[in-house]
Amino acid sequence: MKEAVTFSWNKKGISIMIGYILLITSAIIMSAIVYQWLKSYVPTDSINCPDGTSLFVLDSSCIKQSDDTYKLILDIRNNGRFDIGGYFIYGRDVDDKEQLATIDLSPNLISGEVAENAVIFYTPGEERQNLFDTGDEDQMTFTGLNKLYSIEILPIRFQIIDNKRQLVSCSNSKITEDLSCGLAPSEIPEDCGNGVVDAGEECDSVPGCGSDCKHLPGYACNPSLNICS
Repeated sequence: MKEAVTFSWNKKGISIMIGYILLITSAIIMSAIVYQWLKSYVPTDSINCPDGTSLFVLDSSCIKQSDDTYKLILDIRNNGRFDIGGYFIYGRDVDDKEQLATIDLSPNLISGEVAENAVIFYTPGEERQNLFDTGDEDQMTFTGLNKLYSIEILPIRFQIIDNKRQLVSCSNSKITEDLSCGLAPSEIPEDCGNGVVDAGEECDSVPGCGSDCKHLPGYACNPSLNICS
């Protein structure tokens, strides 16, 4: 007579195994989702202007207006090797070049076009393109301004990308220009060592002149001649 064979299943062990399988499966699915998400955030090559794109401020003047605001006149030259379409221009109202220049001057432009927070060189009736040719000079005037210690100018160019004309900022060509526009004499930062006797200085890096641009003991200075003797 044959005996019946019975099997004893460990239900607790099976439950643990199923739990591990579900956990591993969930981890694989989540990994795939995260991978696909991260893949969409892989940085692409940035679009840059060609090397040699450059602007230069030939001269600047700040004139007080009747309403106690200021008019800023900039003489700008394209001293680079490529034509330029315009520029971003931002001011700084604190004497700290480590801080970002955040005051957008483009809305204060008179006699010119502003687009996308930028000053655009533009001729009516023509397609937007890089109209500020190499070697060209232009005078730009901004009104209704308040106190400015300095400005930053970032050239921009129109370039063909994916068969479309797009505006590209020339991040490696940014320039900073000190202004001291609208500042009281006591607020004008001393620039000791630049060879010029600026406001608040008695002399500038000549014998008998100290590191603070004040004459040393035993010396007398003539600021108009920048001489201490």
